[in-house]
Amino acid sequence: MIDDQLNELAQINVREAMKKEFELNERIIEEYKHLNRYSKRYLKERTIRAIVRNDSIRGFLSLDTKDQIPKKLKRDFTSSDSTFNHYVNQVKSRSYANTVKWRAIEEFYRDYTKPGNTYSSKRYLLDESIPRHSRLKGFSFLIVGDTIDFVIGKFGTFVVLALVVVFVYASFFYDSEVHLTQSSNSYDTFHEGGVFGGNSSEKPVKDIPQIKDQSGQAGFGNGGVSGFDSSSSGGDSSLSIQGVVETETGTETEVIKIEWNCQAKNCVTLGSMKEDVFNVMGEQKKERKSSNGDAHWWHYGDDEASFIQFNSQDKVIGWKNVDNTLKVSLGIKDYIAKPFKVGSNKELVIKAMGTPDEIYNENYWRYGASEVFFLSNGEVSSFINKDENLLVE
Repeated sequence: MIDDQLNELAQINVREAMKKEFELNERIIEEYKHLNRYSKRYLKERTIRAIVRNDSIRGFLSLDTKDQIPKKLKRDFTSSDSTFNHYVNQVKSRSYANTVKWRAIEEFYRDYTKPGNTYSSKRYLLDESIPRHSRLKGFSFLIVGDTIDFVIGKFGTFVVLALVVVFVYASFFYDSEVHLTQSSNSYDTFHEGGVFGGNSSEKPVKDIPQIKDQSGQAGFGNGGVSGFDSSSSGGDSSLSIQGVVETETGTETEVIKIEWNCQAKNCVTLGSMKEDVFNVMGEQKKERKSSNGDAHWWHYGDDEASFIQFNSQDKVIGWKNVDNTLKVSLGIKDYIAKPFKVGSNKELVIKAMGTPDEIYNENYWRYGASEVFFLSNGEVSSFINKDENLLVE
């Protein structure tokens, strides 16, 4: 994370801010260049972050001006002979260093970019102006408006009468179809007869939303891929949907749970095998391996920023779900859960926050930019609420 002074400079001139940060990072690298595998971990992490960010700054500023776009900030500019690789060999920590590296690259991207308007996921450099309106859209609205004025002016009364007839006919036809599809002896999802007649009238089990139980019945609301029928109602995690229900005395909150069954291989979780990940996510965009073979990563998404990490036994040990394309789950947020605190276990954290966006190791999770740290016994040791999104006491 850059400090307030660098952030203010970046909003005026991103490239000058990067050059200033480069100088500061060089001082850190010089100060801690003699660290080894027995040095304190936070010092090694700080140095690795400085090295990676300087590699990113050097690589980004070396691009042609037309290529210096926000997406390039997420590129890995570390080379085989870079300072990063020399330092990793020096501290003897390849797997951990790679985790810190990708975290640093993501932070670098977030530090020097800002979101666009509400209706777009596009990000801009901090010193770029965000366009407010599209001229093309405005021009299109003018053309449509002129066309409508011309048609009404030319055909006036005839057009209005035709629209009234079409509306009345459509309303009558729709009402008839709804009544025809709703038979009194059929069971379906929302009303008797099926959603627009889509369900069979011969189904033996009512398809009303069901809570998790041991009945073994199939039907909407029981276990299965995305709510489809399944022979079991078991599941490793649940999707909570919160709604408001009107009552005679006012309003009250109702929570409906739809079970997701990871055992049915519709999502990836910690401990999943590589074969299961392929069945859920399909072929990866890119694969990386550590030099010693202790870990490897499968990347997904258009920008390849999301990844799933495996250990040497091909089991999932972490992930990074930047663009929300990964089908990963440790559990779904319970909207009536209590806040977690230092000393809470992982189960309480999952109920309060849901599945982490990033899992770097068993003792370090992230939700956005906010961080949660655990002890070896699984209890929360500390947290950093950077995005102010953590439900904590």
